[in-house]
Amino acid sequence: MNKEAILIEVKKRLEETIKDLNFHNLSHIKEFTDQHFEFLEHLKCLPELVNQEKQIKKQNNIIVEENEQDSRKNRFQNVTDDDLLSDLKHYVVKEWKLSGGAIALNQRSRSAFIPEKIVREKDIHLGDIVEITNMNPSGDKKHFKLIKKGDSDQFVDKRIVLQCCPVEIDDGKLVVTKDVYGNDIKIDDAPFKIVIQEQDRIKKSIEPGHSVDIAFYEGKAHEARVFWRHPFYS
Repeated sequence: MNKEAILIEVKKRLEETIKDLNFHNLSHIKEFTDQHFEFLEHLKCLPELVNQEKQIKKQNNIIVEENEQDSRKNRFQNVTDDDLLSDLKHYVVKEWKLSGGAIALNQRSRSAFIPEKIVREKDIHLGDIVEITNMNPSGDKKHFKLIKKGDSDQFVDKRIVLQCCPVEIDDGKLVVTKDVYGNDIKIDDAPFKIVIQEQDRIKKSIEPGHSVDIAFYEGKAHEARVFWRHPFYS
């Protein structure tokens, strides 16, 4: 199959997915489409007929994995939360971290951290129940599986969130001054410049021209943190 044929097939998949778009699955579909655009960017750089069978297999694996996740979630939807949480590997997502990711608690109030990358890949929200297991004896590598969607309304997101803000450089510092629509960011009706913290710049490899998601608590915009950096798309 040549590259043009692959492009047509991917377009069909994207069109079918967009038809089902709603506010509940918005982040999940965004992640899905981002994966496909990233795949197309890689495909664009390949010469014709080189390793394209591997690329198709990789793309098909994405679809199969998503279908398996949906099947697992549906299996647990009719099981009560109390029954699910009797298993100490099952955690309720309780709180978003300002710098990204979520904090979840099991029935014995033991906490676990879910990285932001996993939150987006699995479309995790507050109130969801996630199975967290160790992948090695030391416990430094974990496997996360969303097993039941919860009621996000029972938890309060205390953050103020600004998504997809363009990063600029000002006086040698990386800053954010505008929202995704190009409007000035304002605090108390006055334009406000958010300076990206050095730890976020280094950890998330942020550069001018990137778009980032930023969060802060009310009255503490000067302590804002970047919790996600979006990739460049040419």
